Parts: sequence; C-alpha cells; structure tokens
Amino acid sequence: MLANVAFGRIGARFAMAYPEVQLEIVAEDRKVDPVEDGYDLVIRIDPSPDERLIGRSFLHDRRVVVAPVNMPKPKDSPSDVKAVVLSAVPAGATWPIITAEGDVVLAPCPVLRLSSLLMVREAVLAGAGAALLPSLLVADDIDAGRLAYWGTQAGPPVEIWALQSSRRLIGAKVRAFLDVLEATFPKKAFTAPSV
Repeated sequence: MLANVAFGRIGARFAMAYPEVQLEIVAEDRKVDPVEDGYDLVIRIDPSPDERLIGRSFLHDRRVVVAPVNMPKPKDSPSDVKAVVLSAVPAGATWPIITAEGDVVLAPCPVLRLSSLLMVREAVLAGAGAALLPSLLVADDIDAGRLAYWGTQAGPPVEIWALQSSRRLIGAKVRAFLDVLEATFPKKAFTAPSV
C-alpha cells in the first residue's frame, strides 16, 4: 500500500539525486524474506522482531475509520457497522476510535473481505461500507470530501520500518536511499486528519 501511494515519488527523488544509480522498487503482496530473496531493503509495517534483520523506523502513521459520505455515523458505543475489512481480520474484532465527541467502539460487521488495502479503499469509495485504513492511504479522499472521516484508532501509531539483512554491511546505495526516505518524512509522521 505505501509503495503505491508514496514510493513512485520517493523513487523519482532518488533518481534525480543519484542519476548514476539504477533503482528498482518491487511492491509485493507477499511477505518477502530479504535474506533468502536477495533484496537490499524491505519496508515493513510494525515488524515482528527478527534477529536476521536490522533497520530503522522512518515513518509513523495512524489508522482511521472512513466511510462513504452518505453513510450515517453511529451515535452509540459499541455500534455495529457495515464494514469492508481485510481478509486476515479475525471475527469479533473491534475498532476503538477517538472522535470529536469522545471515545467510541465500533464493531465491524463485514459485508466484504478483501486481501489488499487498496481494494478496501476502492470498495469504501464505491459505497460498500466503512473501513479502518491507514491515514496515508485516505487523507486525500477525506480532504476532497470523497470519504467521511469518523475517527482515529486509539492506541499507538503504526511504525513503518526499512529493514535489511543483518549479515550485510550497509552499502552506499542503500544508505543514500535511506537518506531520501528520511528526508521525505523529516518528522517521521504522516499527519492524520484532526479529531
């Protein structure tokens, strides 16, 4: 998801700053193994500890609940909500969110399960139901009035990490790419809509 939203621009910045270096960015739906698959760097969201990998967090984001603009926002807590969710979301999951009116717990009732955050976003834009999505993915839709913002997920922000094999030294090309990543997000934060 982040690759589709931001890495085209990040890749362009890198290409303009380092025209002598050829960069290849691969967006995979599967979880790749940088050691076995030979990638110089992988980007992971809230990665589990792995002694084979080292890296650094370069961005924080928040998950927000968005809905079609004509879908009524629930007033009670907890509330059942017609929802579009990722395939991996377990039954009985809830969405505790912070809203301008106070803390609310939503209970998603899946009408559609999809394997990609981009597909979830598209289904919400098409009117299928509400969804819990990264702010980075939907901020422009909220600002343009295409999606209604219902609240921000309670709890800590999501951390996005750049990781590489602990068995390799950090090469000059990888270090240069990490510098471009960190320059793109100097405050390590993507700003979510205000509550």
